[in-house]
Amino acid sequence: MRLRKLVPICAVAAGSLLVCTADPAAAQPADRATPAEDFFQRGNALLEAKDYAKACPLLAESFRLDPAGGTVQNLAICYEAQGRWASAYAKFVDLRDRSSRAQ
Repeated sequence: MRLRKLVPICAVAAGSLLVCTADPAAAQPADRATPAEDFFQRGNALLEAKDYAKACPLLAESFRLDPAGGTVQNLAICYEAQGRWASAYAKFVDLRDRSSRAQ
């Protein structure tokens, strides 16, 4: 199977596992967003708008401040969309490892 087809499949499976095992008690109230959450929300909106050049740095900063599973997944997708295959692969591997540890 080609790597380009395998990587997104692994990311979706791993991301789904992270969502299912998230700790709801660790969530911040909506009115008290952290800087990492702000970077994530802005980066995610740009990712959905396919503005990868602006989205990836915001997601990377969010990940630096708070290395959360959802951020690493979106950052990997952003890198993949930019054609940064090695960076995307590294983030997908990180996501897979996080998912394995969460079980």
